[in-house]
Amino acid sequence: MKDSETARARVVGFSLITLFLVWGFLVTYLASRTLVRKFFARLLDEEAVRRISLKASREAQEQEEQRSRADAGAFVLTDRALKPGAGSPAVTQAELTEAMKKASERTRAQIFNTASSFRSANNLPGAKEKMARAAMVFQALIEADPEANYHRPRAELGYIFKDSTQPDWGKAEE
Repeated sequence: MKDSETARARVVGFSLITLFLVWGFLVTYLASRTLVRKFFARLLDEEAVRRISLKASREAQEQEEQRSRADAGAFVLTDRALKPGAGSPAVTQAELTEAMKKASERTRAQIFNTASSFRSANNLPGAKEKMARAAMVFQALIEADPEANYHRPRAELGYIFKDSTQPDWGKAEE
């Protein structure tokens, strides 16, 4: 009897060990196929979101750099138009208008204030020629505002036509 009980115990023990090995393998396999897949999918989604976010921030930074270059170019052209230096090329109306169109609203406001101050400071009997230089800047600001949202450049241009050495009343009223 002891031999038969020992043999049965061995079979039961071997069966239990085999059952737990197979059961453990199946549970581990199923867990790795479901839980680990979800984990890596979430991880990849987070990585994709990070990449998209990084790409968007780079594009925003690039746009800001382009805007800054455009603003700086508008300032430089305005300065050259108002105070031309010896040997520096003359600024054309088309160049100035294009620069104003690319510039930000804040920059156009600063340029307006600069040109307005320049016009006011040179509205003297001996400096009327200098005052007329601001007309290009105001014209460029007007052309950069096709919806006519800002009236002040138009008024300043009218003052230039009115206050010039030979007033042009027709243009001043426009």
